[in-house]
Amino acid sequence: MSLKQIIEKFINYYNEQNLEKLMEIYADDAVNDQTALKPIHGKESIRKMLQEQFSRMKAQCIIQNMIEQGNCVAMEWTDPSGFRACTVFYFRGDKIWIQKGYWDKITYCKYHNLDIPRE
Repeated sequence: MSLKQIIEKFINYYNEQNLEKLMEIYADDAVNDQTALKPIHGKESIRKMLQEQFSRMKAQCIIQNMIEQGNCVAMEWTDPSGFRACTVFYFRGDKIWIQKGYWDKITYCKYHNLDIPRE
């Protein structure tokens, strides 16, 4: 299975909020580094972050474009509100080792009618 195909499965599991299947794709020492948030280290910490996210909202990701090169997949995506972002996944074998999300918190809040943080 190609890395792009793994990410396609990952997005399907994400959209279904299937936490157990999502966790199977992460390496034990994975890092989830979203530019608008503090990095999350370790599979169990990522699980807690996703559990919290899924309890607050029905997150949806619509893949617009993906590029695979070496151990990396770059993905442009939107959500149903039209919010746009980019995520880069680095793999070790067939597991996500580092996930870097590039998006703007203020724009995200505006698209989802959330209070804009004043941090």
